[in-house]
Amino acid sequence: MLSDPDFQCSDRNKRFLQYVSEELFHGREASVKAYTIAVDVFGRPSSFDPAIDPIVRIEATRLRAALISYYDLHGAGRIQIDLPKGRYIPNFIRLDMQGLPPGRSSRTSS
Repeated sequence: MLSDPDFQCSDRNKRFLQYVSEELFHGREASVKAYTIAVDVFGRPSSFDPAIDPIVRIEATRLRAALISYYDLHGAGRIQIDLPKGRYIPNFIRLDMQGLPPGRSSRTSS
């Protein structure tokens, strides 16, 4: 997905998504905070204070919008990535053959 030209997202936010995903895959999700993202991804100094500099919240909002736009325009394939509001750890959602999360039906009830 990060190399897909249809994923319209800044390089900075691609690094953000890669960082938080790798931290999750390596079992280090508890250490992912605004501070670590700001320092490790965005190159902020060790004196970074997330209460003063909202860079991580702003970029997380932009990344969420890019993910939503990508899936709305190009579909989700078999896996969809979600970055829940208020968190920086992504959810990876496996979809069924119809592009729906498990337990969801494409039929509507009357």
